[in-house]
Amino acid sequence: MQSIQLHWLTPAVLLSSDRLLDNVIGSPIQSAIKESTQKNLYRMALKDYQSYLPGRLRQEDIDLALGQWIDISKPLDLSSIITTFRKSFISWRGDRFEVENQQLELWLSLLSQIDPAWIIGSGYAELVDNETLSINQVIEIVREQCPNALPKRFDGEPVADNHVHLGGHGHYSLSMAAFALHLNKRPSNDRSKWPFRQEHTFFNSQMREITDLPVLLHRLFGFIINGINTEGIDHKSVTYDWDSLSTHQITRHATELNSIPLSGHVHCLLASAVNESGPASWVLITTAIMLLLRQTSNIHKKKYLTAFIMTSSVLRNYMVVSGVGLGDFVQYFKFGYRKPIAGINYRKQSQLYDLTEHYLREFRVGDSDYKFFYELARFYLEHNVESKMHFVFHFTRGFNKGEKNRRYSLTRRNSKATVRNLQSFISSLTFSDFPIVNRNSLEYKQVDLRAMLRGFDVAGNENEIPIEVFSPALRVLRSAIHKYKFPLEKRLRQPFITLHAGEDFSHILSGLRAIDEAVSFCDYKPGDRIGHGLALGIDVQTWIARQQHIYLPLQEHLDNLVWCYHMGLELVASHPQFQSALMIVGEKIRHFCCELHEQEISPRALYQAWQLRRNCPEASEQQAEALGSEWLLWVPDADCIRRFQSKDSSGSNQSPYHLWQKYLNRKRHDKDHDKVVSISYSKNSTTCNMNPKFGVIEDTLSNAELDLIHGIQDLMLERFSQSQWILEACPTSNLYIGRLEHYNEHPIFRWFPLNREDLLFGGRANRFGIRKGAVRVCINTDDAGLMPTTLENEHRVIKECAMKNASVSDYDAHQWIESIRKTGVELFHSNHLNWLHEK
Repeated sequence: MQSIQLHWLTPAVLLSSDRLLDNVIGSPIQSAIKESTQKNLYRMALKDYQSYLPGRLRQEDIDLALGQWIDISKPLDLSSIITTFRKSFISWRGDRFEVENQQLELWLSLLSQIDPAWIIGSGYAELVDNETLSINQVIEIVREQCPNALPKRFDGEPVADNHVHLGGHGHYSLSMAAFALHLNKRPSNDRSKWPFRQEHTFFNSQMREITDLPVLLHRLFGFIINGINTEGIDHKSVTYDWDSLSTHQITRHATELNSIPLSGHVHCLLASAVNESGPASWVLITTAIMLLLRQTSNIHKKKYLTAFIMTSSVLRNYMVVSGVGLGDFVQYFKFGYRKPIAGINYRKQSQLYDLTEHYLREFRVGDSDYKFFYELARFYLEHNVESKMHFVFHFTRGFNKGEKNRRYSLTRRNSKATVRNLQSFISSLTFSDFPIVNRNSLEYKQVDLRAMLRGFDVAGNENEIPIEVFSPALRVLRSAIHKYKFPLEKRLRQPFITLHAGEDFSHILSGLRAIDEAVSFCDYKPGDRIGHGLALGIDVQTWIARQQHIYLPLQEHLDNLVWCYHMGLELVASHPQFQSALMIVGEKIRHFCCELHEQEISPRALYQAWQLRRNCPEASEQQAEALGSEWLLWVPDADCIRRFQSKDSSGSNQSPYHLWQKYLNRKRHDKDHDKVVSISYSKNSTTCNMNPKFGVIEDTLSNAELDLIHGIQDLMLERFSQSQWILEACPTSNLYIGRLEHYNEHPIFRWFPLNREDLLFGGRANRFGIRKGAVRVCINTDDAGLMPTTLENEHRVIKECAMKNASVSDYDAHQWIESIRKTGVELFHSNHLNWLHEK
């Protein structure tokens, strides 16, 4: 999660604090509020945002920061705040507003708290007000305006976004415009569907009802429409306190706007917003309101315009990810209101959003039905972009209520059914030559729907169901081994695998092990990829300094230690300086093994039991003939399992097979908390203790172990390089979801250093001399609809960060980022199949 400087967090708070919004909504204009009361209100609002600052706030600092932006004795003037924002960050480029290059990283951090549409709208309002632009020019220009004011590249070079979730792509501004213009019924009052934002104390405490926000926005927008041509409004008739919302009648404002004869700039902008279906609609609305705010002197009108800006800012922030970890992210991803609930087709917009002429895109999708691919094919053919995209199907992690243990039988059966459906689709003669009629020209084309699907992934919260559950299905799918149905059936090139792993973790060893399980359990081949993989490169010392304390289920902690010990054995053969750390880990394995299994078991047996997890337990109980040629894909260790089973007949409870079965019968991962290990960091401690008084199992991490983990990271990076596997970096996504605070902490600079000297023995990226070269990486956006960015911006901000932190020239940084861009394009083309049959 990004931290923000107090100076810039202060205006963000003034725009989007629920505490301040409540004050604006609830206090009549004529009421006299003591300056001390008002000051305390602002202080409390800033303290609500304490977590976004690197340190604790002093009252004196708060007062000084507020003094830079507002006069507490006067009504809140959002227009001046937004104007200051605009002058500090964005500038006019002739046909668009863009962020200043030197302010890019700070601007990106602010986008987590402010809606840039108000800053952009302020700029267009000023250009209209001083007659630099006509209304018609603004209406035309905003269609090409980046809604985040991020720069575009004009060199025509292709860029490939190889990690994009279709459900997370697009822009929240469509939803904001839809709430204002097209809302036609009262939204659900189920507050459980809303994400949690810790700074919104009034909503979190249920002092105010969060589900009223869309209704409040709708009511205020109605006042704006009614007051466009009336300067002197009777303030008694304009009520928008919280109590008034329960009786508010919701009607579609777009219909009302279309029925009023056009008059004036503000009305023209709002009427034009009705006819737009993309991000331009919301920018036109914000431009109109900022223009109205510039032109009005009526204090009552200013008050409800201010209330509208604050309401929209609070509502918008529930559509942008906040918090740490995939658990929080999933809440935002599933939040229904980040997509329009009426009036605007989000799916169509998201499929084309930010798809310029030189863009290539690989979408991750969770739908495998042929009708889904048919609709996509028709849509992209009608827009002539069929050569620019293909798709990766992802299984989705998530606990099923019916699952009791770690066999995850229901999930495995569902995965197997999905495999059969996909095999049927991929081997279909019908879908290999499928006619699609263009709805515009009535011409038809033949497409191979199967060729649109090029790879497989597992998405969702990686802390839930582990990759071992999906690995058999993935091995079967990527093998492309399925019996032919027709003699002339056209076979497709083998698909690739790209898995989310090592993105979110409590213990860095859990993240590293998850990555190793992905590449080993799923039988990675050259060209396969890992998405995110932060555990594979973040600085270990920085991680432990921020993590401070770790809680792990005992089973997971022992798994980590056993895996670490095995990796350490491989490492110590050529780098004996890790021997002492390895001895510590070995001693801990004995201790925690007795704690879990009530007996000592060799690390080798524990490791072999871990390896058996890549097998499907249900398939292992079947006869080989039942699965035919797929048998060894479902159960790659079938021979070992048979041998272990025969040995287990003697009653041994230390064999790998017995330990694997015991593991499978444990409670599922989210319920297995009977024994939890409390892990702290100590520079010198090497012991692990059991506190008998409180029953707490304790462990400590020493510097020697952290050095070993660092060495294992490098060992794995070298394996990635030699195996020709690729790492997918999603920098902005990782800052929003992970514990990174700045772009320069992203491990891309360790994976693929700008300076070759960093890979020399003792260099910044090769401290122990384990690595021989860099790992190939590509840069991607992930979920640009929840974490405002563009692919061009991802490349640009990483390049700028490299220049600042590596002290290199623009030329060197340009060459470096160009090589990364080219890698992304090469990856796309190497996996892409032409799914349109040429005549």
